[in-house]
Amino acid sequence: MNFWNDPGGTLPISTSKCRRGHSLSFWLPIPSTSSRILILLLTLSHWQVSQLWFNRGDSSFWSPRHTLRVVYHNMSAAHSSVKLVVGCDHAAVPQKDELVVFLKAQGFQVLDKGVYTPDRVDYPDVAAAVCGAVVLSNKEEQAATTLGILLCGTGIGMSIAANKIEGVRAALVHDHFTAKMARMHNDANVLCLGARTTGIEVLKECALTFLSASFEGGRHGERVAKITALEQLPRVPHPTA
Repeated sequence: MNFWNDPGGTLPISTSKCRRGHSLSFWLPIPSTSSRILILLLTLSHWQVSQLWFNRGDSSFWSPRHTLRVVYHNMSAAHSSVKLVVGCDHAAVPQKDELVVFLKAQGFQVLDKGVYTPDRVDYPDVAAAVCGAVVLSNKEEQAATTLGILLCGTGIGMSIAANKIEGVRAALVHDHFTAKMARMHNDANVLCLGARTTGIEVLKECALTFLSASFEGGRHGERVAKITALEQLPRVPHPTA
């Protein structure tokens, strides 16, 4: 722990290492010129905001003024070890292309499985190609270092198709919270997004949040193990008329 003396008060800053690179946590006095400068400098580098808390300070807190807690993660080192397989159907080509460019700029290794034109395709075929590559890569490396991202109009069709593939836990998300929980609680390895339901900047935030979060294990690990066990159940025959 060290301290950065802000003109509006003393701002504690703590740094640590984690699975996602280096973590930086601090409380920001509001308003504060030096706080704004710090946020700008971090944003222009490889640091990404991962958590925000707002506190209406009182006399019992370290600062009597309103404060904002910000947790940043330096993602540059962690991103280089994560491999991504990305795919979409004809309804999400522009969004997929922009997302691929964005993720590569963040330092991820990205394999783009297409599609590349607005010509009509069937989303189960794309889901099979992307998820097959994710499962195969993780089996070969004996580690869950490869993740998938699928986009279609709503993300619903992709998520249904993806979850038919053994070894895949696909999650349809639409905001920061669901993206984070998909990784932390469900250990999802494929992210599904809707190009017609979600704006491009939210899509980017969802992807980065998903890729930055880590599985918590513990009781969630027990539940994920039960999900995996469902894949081994015998197929139930359709009832006869």
